[in-house]
Amino acid sequence: MKIIRLISAVAIAAFGSLLVATSANAHADVVNTSPVDGAVVEVPPAVISVKFSEPPLTEGAGIVLANVSGEQVTVGPVVINDSAISVTSPADLEIGEYTVTWRATADDGHVLTGEFGFTYNGDAVVAGATPMMSALAIDAQLSDEELPSEQANSNSWMILLASFVASATIGTIYVARKRK
Repeated sequence: MKIIRLISAVAIAAFGSLLVATSANAHADVVNTSPVDGAVVEVPPAVISVKFSEPPLTEGAGIVLANVSGEQVTVGPVVINDSAISVTSPADLEIGEYTVTWRATADDGHVLTGEFGFTYNGDAVVAGATPMMSALAIDAQLSDEELPSEQANSNSWMILLASFVASATIGTIYVARKRK
């Protein structure tokens, strides 16, 4: 009878930890940005965007563009389309380095923030480059490249481990009290 209680407690603990870990990991993650972080573009990006693994809420979404001096550059209003937030960028962007700071709220209320950068080098032509090569470089910059999600994966495992330990502790206490 004692073994059945112990097995039941462990099973309940394992099931509980899976439920907690699944719900704790339900927030959106960044899938990609445009321009890609670190990109060097020859033409100002028409749109600056951050794409998520699930649609963000409309409330609280924002994108700020700043030049190398930290001065804000005026961009269009934030638009949410499917799982991405975006703004239009000025066509007369000055040559230089830029930082994009963004904020969004996931459906579960989790606030996501981050930043990425890009360099606009104007109409500079790389030695030997053809107009077709420049167009291909721009297309590559706009492609859907995945961002590293090692931090998100690390957090998921920590949440899973903590949930399991907590559930196992509760299950052990439950079994110990039932024995008395």
